[in-house]
Amino acid sequence: MIMKIISELGPWTWWIIGFSFLILEIIIPGVFFLWVGLAALILGTAALLVPMAWQVQIIGFAILAVLFALFGRRINARFGLAPEKATLNQRGKQYIGQTYVLADDLKNGQGRVKIGDTFWLVRGPDGLKAGSSVKVLDADGTVLVVEAV
Repeated sequence: MIMKIISELGPWTWWIIGFSFLILEIIIPGVFFLWVGLAALILGTAALLVPMAWQVQIIGFAILAVLFALFGRRINARFGLAPEKATLNQRGKQYIGQTYVLADDLKNGQGRVKIGDTFWLVRGPDGLKAGSSVKVLDADGTVLVVEAV
């Protein structure tokens, strides 16, 4: 059935598929469908200019889709969009290296700092008094690990 549609519509099939993938890219977050959609659009344009058998079109689409996906992955890594750098679900990680003021004394190695309008639990050396500056070294779940500045 798919082969019949491709042969009847010709190159326009690839344009329909390409725009469908681009619409999916808008609806579904991510950057994968963009590259597959562009591969389909380029193949449709090439099929308009050079007559091709449907088998060649399918193989060409598969090759272009893989190449474009790899190219897109490389672009995402270059501009820092790689998933391993994301800290969306690790909110405490964004505070590493920052300096804050203790809201409470550190007793038994635990206390609090106020960041924005939220208090965060901190773990650090005993004896630091409220009002002391501390630097965030790490985030262990919802607890920030600090040292005196």
